[in-house]
Amino acid sequence: MRSSLLPGFGVALLLSSLSSGCYNEGLNIHNLAGHVVVPRAAATQTLADPITGVDREVTDVALIGPVYVGLYPNLDLTLDDYPLPKVGPDGVSHPYSGSTIGDYRYACFEFFTCKLVSGRFASYDDVLSWYKDVIGDPVLDAAGNEVANGQTIQQTCFDLLEVTSDEEIRILAGDRTGDGTIDAADLDFVEDENGDFVGTFEIPQADFYSGMKAWAFMDTPVFFQTQESGKPLRTSQGQYGTCLPSIGYGENTYDRNFQAGNHHPAVLNAPGAFLNEGDRVACQSFEWTEPEADAELVLDFVVGTDSTFDAGRDCK
Repeated sequence: MRSSLLPGFGVALLLSSLSSGCYNEGLNIHNLAGHVVVPRAAATQTLADPITGVDREVTDVALIGPVYVGLYPNLDLTLDDYPLPKVGPDGVSHPYSGSTIGDYRYACFEFFTCKLVSGRFASYDDVLSWYKDVIGDPVLDAAGNEVANGQTIQQTCFDLLEVTSDEEIRILAGDRTGDGTIDAADLDFVEDENGDFVGTFEIPQADFYSGMKAWAFMDTPVFFQTQESGKPLRTSQGQYGTCLPSIGYGENTYDRNFQAGNHHPAVLNAPGAFLNEGDRVACQSFEWTEPEADAELVLDFVVGTDSTFDAGRDCK
């Protein structure tokens, strides 16, 4: 179909618009930001020492599971002991938008399916040490052999993903502080002066509605113990409940045949269905009235308990 515009008219019109500055389309879209406070108790669990078998208390960022932040029209206090997003006539919630602090990453070994969360480790050796020395559940390759060197994870990911940098793999934290090294200060959650852990989030290009409620919850990692005949007690990490193991990056090469798992698509629409005992939720939502505000959410309620911990107040 021939255009009715004169030759060059469209270009001239475009240049004219550009010369007059940015065009305001009147869209109420903003980059929204905030932070989530994870109380120290939420990053602490009792785990058996891999060598002695004696229980000891462990506090670590690696015990902070994926944290989900959703923006909702309103919350409902009648559904449970803690607030949940209000559901619509179809029985599910309808968030305006949302984000996570930490993603399920494809770490190139089936061992990590629905277990490994990004932004919790500074190096691949830290990953291996966490599973072997802290949990007592060494990382295994496709043949069932222990992965003993962090570079094995890196090189395997380079080969399978056909990438050349850790930034493309996106398992480890980056140099957020800009000091040239990657350490605890660069992780998604950083310990504050109170001993709690604070993580920041951003929801880019989100529709903004004054009065909408920001709300968050954390999927807490679960550990279980097994014992084979003639072998010592073994602690293993279970898969996260908010992760769907049948989706995500698929691998089907030689002896590798598995899905890497990813966030369940209904997590923000029906968060109540994914909350289990020990998970953490924000007892209070944040009412967003100005897009420039820095939202704060505190995960101060333990699912399956009768009251908040470290909060001293009732969610109701």
